[in-house]
Formats: sequence, structure tokens, C-alpha cells
Amino acid sequence: MAGGVPLLVRDRSVNRGQRAALEVSGIGEATGLNKSASLRPKDPCQYFICLCRQPARKRRLRSMTAAAQMPASTWIRRHGLIFYFALTYAISWPLWLMSRLTGGILATILLVVGGFGPLLAAVITIRYLGGSLPDWLHAIVRWRVPVRFYVYALGLPVLIMAVMNAVLAALGQEPEISLVPERIPGYLQMFFLTAVIFGGQEEPGWRGFALPRLEERHVPLVATLILGLGWGVWHIPLYGPAGFVVPLVLAFFYSWLYNRTQSVLLCILLHASFTAAQDHLLLSADSRIVDFALLGPMSSEPVSSSLSPAVGSAFPGPRKRTRLKMRRLCNDDNT
Repeated sequence: MAGGVPLLVRDRSVNRGQRAALEVSGIGEATGLNKSASLRPKDPCQYFICLCRQPARKRRLRSMTAAAQMPASTWIRRHGLIFYFALTYAISWPLWLMSRLTGGILATILLVVGGFGPLLAAVITIRYLGGSLPDWLHAIVRWRVPVRFYVYALGLPVLIMAVMNAVLAALGQEPEISLVPERIPGYLQMFFLTAVIFGGQEEPGWRGFALPRLEERHVPLVATLILGLGWGVWHIPLYGPAGFVVPLVLAFFYSWLYNRTQSVLLCILLHASFTAAQDHLLLSADSRIVDFALLGPMSSEPVSSSLSPAVGSAFPGPRKRTRLKMRRLCNDDNT
């Protein structure tokens, strides 16, 4: 440096306008010109002196501006799960709101399409993060699991409804057993519809994408609580402020099944079985007693599991190979 002007000002490769800026700021506009390798002093000490000549206020403003101008892609990669939940709500809620404002077949279409929000958000998030859609799809169609897990997915809701009917009978709500034969066709129809368009299509998002990522950072119990809350909040436009209670409770049954099988297909069957059983196998008229009986048996297993000292065995986490697969799936270690 000579005469208070950096040596690079005397470089003939720097034009007159650049020299003027360098003479005023000491570093060549302090932000832009020194980014070029040809404009940087060859001596590191001179470069450090140039930086120190910047006003402290300008350095603080630049630091604040850099934080405020963080690219959206960087934020999404750091908070992939938050982005996923927000995108799910952004897809589903407006469609459900429009379904309430319309009527007829259009309202039904909007209602059904809104139910695909978790699945569509998972696809978008995986693609945006550079993950592998084939690996994600593989878990959806995984069907080679022990038969006992199919019995769990298809039989557990039926068993719970049987217990509920017994509880209602003990509380004075006499179940109409004679309705069972005529409700079986409706049960089967609702089962297949739910598996395809009325609930089962949620599972590739909730259990196929969100749950494994949550279990990368939390124990299965905490991951299930977080997912159950997010899943329940998603239902609020459909069922009101208290609509998150039942999904929050049911999430434990799904997490247990998924962590044992790594199969989203089994979770789809469990979802379809729960919905069909609630609609057609509860043999008493709706009332407050029925609502109490509905929540009681469903919450017994999650509560007992949460109070058990062997929580890890009650809700086993995904295998190590599955953890590695999820890291490759989203190509992002940060949530």
C-alpha cells in the first residue's frame, strides 16, 4: 500500500471507475470488486488491511443482509419436515374450504383431491431435496411381510369395535347385533374406497415420508407424538378443533405396524380397516357415551406403551438399513 491506496489500484487492468471506487472505499466498493481474483491484493496482509478499513456499520449491515437473503432452497434443505407439513396444509386446506363453499359433485371432487395433500407434498419435497422416488415407492408396495401383520392390519379395528360394542352394552347402550349381516357389504365397500381415495392415500406421506425422517432425530414415541399432532391438525378443517384427538391416538397403532414391517401398504390396509369399522361395525346410535367408548379402547394401548419402561420394545425404531436408505432418500441430514 502506498499513500493510503491499495497496490491493486495501480494495476493497469483496473479501469478508472474502479480506481475511483477503490480510492473512496479502500477495497473497491467493499463488496463487489474484491470478489474478482484479479482485483485482490497479492499480499494477504494488504487484503486484511483493506477489509479492516470498512466502516463497522457497513460490515454489520452486510452480515444482516446475508442472513436475510438466505436462499429458499437452503432453508428448505435445513427444515425439510417443516416444509413438508406446511406444503401439505397448503394443498389440502384451500381445497376443503372451497368444497364447503360449493356443492354437488364439485364439492365431492374438491374434498377427495384435498385428501391427496400428504402424498403430493411428499413427492414434491423428495424431488426438491434431490431424493429417490423409487426408494420411496418401494416401501409403498412392500407386501412380503409375515401373515400376522396382515391379521393385525385387518383384524385390530374389528376387535376394537367388538370391545366397544361390549362396553356400550355394559353402559346401557344396547347394540343391535342383527345389523351385522346387512352392514358387511357397506363395510367392504368403504374399505376399498378408503384404501384408494378416502384416507389410504395419505399413508405414503405420513408414514412413508414423515415418520422415518422424524425417527432419524427422535425416539419412536416422540416421533409418533409429533406426527400424530401434525396429522390431527391436518384434519381440523374436516372435523373441527377437536378433530386432531382421534388421529393423535391412532398414530401409535400405525407407527408400531410400520416400524415392524417397513411397509406403507400395511398402513394403508390398517387405515381402510379403521375407517370402515368405525362407520359400519359400531352397532349403537351416536351419543356422548359412544364417543367416550370410541376413544377409550383406542387409547388404552398407546397409554400403556407410553407408561411402560420398555418403550423401545413397544415401538421399535426402523432398522439400521432403513435409516441409511432414508438418508439417501432425501439426501439431507437436517430437518
